[in-house]
Amino acid sequence: MRFKFFKTTLFIIVASIILPLPSYSSINFAVSPPATGASDNSNGTARSITGVLPSDFKENEEIKTASGSYSNKVYCYSNQNSYTLNISLGGNLTSGSNSIPFSSLKYMYTYAYNITNTKEAAGSKNNYQSYVPFSTSDTLVYTSGAGADEAPVFPASIEWEHQFKYAIQVPNNQPPGTYSGTITYKMNDGATTLTRTCNISVTVGNYFRLSVDRGTVDFGGMKPGETKDNVPVEGAIVTSITNTGNPWYLKISNDSPLSSGPYTIPNTNFIWYGWTDGAGTWYGTGTNQMTFVPDLVYASGANEGNNLPKGTNNHLKFKLTIPRGQPGGKYLSNVKLTLTE
Repeated sequence: MRFKFFKTTLFIIVASIILPLPSYSSINFAVSPPATGASDNSNGTARSITGVLPSDFKENEEIKTASGSYSNKVYCYSNQNSYTLNISLGGNLTSGSNSIPFSSLKYMYTYAYNITNTKEAAGSKNNYQSYVPFSTSDTLVYTSGAGADEAPVFPASIEWEHQFKYAIQVPNNQPPGTYSGTITYKMNDGATTLTRTCNISVTVGNYFRLSVDRGTVDFGGMKPGETKDNVPVEGAIVTSITNTGNPWYLKISNDSPLSSGPYTIPNTNFIWYGWTDGAGTWYGTGTNQMTFVPDLVYASGANEGNNLPKGTNNHLKFKLTIPRGQPGGKYLSNVKLTLTE
């Protein structure tokens, strides 16, 4: 019998797959105090600036620490690359159909801290420790530096803390309302851009003010039967200022007639008149007697519902006739000016 021999060769195949070591960059955003008590909120709870009046400058300082005061913190984490951090505002702050220009909101980059190395971050800082207007375009605030403290090599990693606070410069004629906008932070490591946001609101209050350029009107010495007119000569300037958008009315009255002890001069002898610089309706005819019930002096005109910053000026003069046989004395009366909507 003939045998057949088989030669078997065993091939061993070695498969080699090269897998990259895991690496990534990330940004974590947090506010203080965070809504959930955590320090890594992806998007911050709303920051707010309240009780602001037109033309006011007001800061939003939420937390004070040894390293400064801040409203928001931004945490940046990296294990392989250097990175940049940018800030921007999504657009104007809006309340219904009204808006505050985005540049009226300011930010201050207050502190940069290297958490891993427990010292101030060594990268490049822009707009540091001073308020600057927000832009709707990304604005560079930080570029990480070179070396192991700022540009880690995997698997090493470094974490940074960036602190910000905000302020508002409200325009002079801003209508009242709660205005909202969105702050955006962006971290870019050269390959990836990561975004976090935080809402911010500004509450502008009602401005409704009345002022008079003098505290007294003095007729001086007069005799029984005498009439004195054109007092004061230049007129008392009454300024009404509002941002509410509503029609308003200026009224005049006095609590009691001109009195000196038991003696009085009737209001029929005490006349007010004048003129207006406004666009509304002036009700002084030159024969208006002072009354105990507020009498209408002026009604606002078109566009005077928001007349900031200068307001509307009305000018008042007075005329007084002393009755014949009036006893001598120093006669006083409190004249009241009332501004109502």
